Amino acid sequence: MYTKRQLGFTLVELLVVIAIIGILIALLLPAVQAAREAARRIQCSNNLKQMGLGMHGYAAANQNYFPTGNTGELNRWKPGLFVLLLPYLEQQSLYDRIDISGQTDTIDDEENKYTPIPCYTCPAWPYPIVYRNQSIKWLNGAMVTYRGTSGAYPTVGPYTKLKDGNVPLNGMFGMNWARRISDVTDGLSSTLAMGEYVQMDRTGAYAKPPGNVRPWILGSSFSMGMYGSMVVEYPINADVDRFGEGIPGHWLPLGSYHPGGMNGLFADGSVTFLSEDIKLQLYRELATVNRGEVVSVQ
Repeated sequence: MYTKRQLGFTLVELLVVIAIIGILIALLLPAVQAAREAARRIQCSNNLKQMGLGMHGYAAANQNYFPTGNTGELNRWKPGLFVLLLPYLEQQSLYDRIDISGQTDTIDDEENKYTPIPCYTCPAWPYPIVYRNQSIKWLNGAMVTYRGTSGAYPTVGPYTKLKDGNVPLNGMFGMNWARRISDVTDGLSSTLAMGEYVQMDRTGAYAKPPGNVRPWILGSSFSMGMYGSMVVEYPINADVDRFGEGIPGHWLPLGSYHPGGMNGLFADGSVTFLSEDIKLQLYRELATVNRGEVVSVQ
């Protein structure tokens, strides 16, 4: 007599296979996550490279002057850096629809401010890009997760005195003036022009998305708030609370959702990943255009 053997897995064998699959997934997951983060960093770097090309395209068309960081006028919301770059980022038609003269407040531009600009948002930004119906009016629009640099040492003159904190005159971008290429005497490759910006407070009105990030259409408001550029006063990714610690809005730290630092655009158009452990003094020296420091992160 022959006994017919049933083919298949026993319960123990099935559990062993499931356990092995689980171990393999656990081993592969960090590699998959690392690959995704590497892709996000590359895309973010490409965003900044596009803006670097845009800056130099603007300069070539405007007697070697880079765009101004922020334009300001009492009781007006006027455009700034990220509006002025639009024609050089293949966004001429959008630019043509915006009143750059400032006769119309950009905060009230309901036609254009909700248009996302692909290179203005880092792919690591984990929140919505477009915000509508926010109770705080200046949070409505499509966000930009980058800011220009407005130099360093804001308590040392000369500087522009604004309600949201002094802005030194030694950086790439400032309020109501434009930097000429020849002004960057420290060297274009040694001067930080732009970095990532995702700052969110621990308490207060900006403790939830989008935090202190603002729409690209805003340049400045009421001669008090600048939305095109930031002063380098704190380390990259510094954990600060704007209202809880009484920090001027213009001095909030640059930073990103990339582990360990942020991508930085230099004035020659190159992009470098800057560690959050970079010495603060070196970081400040990179943010100035004409103080004579011999610095490099290459």
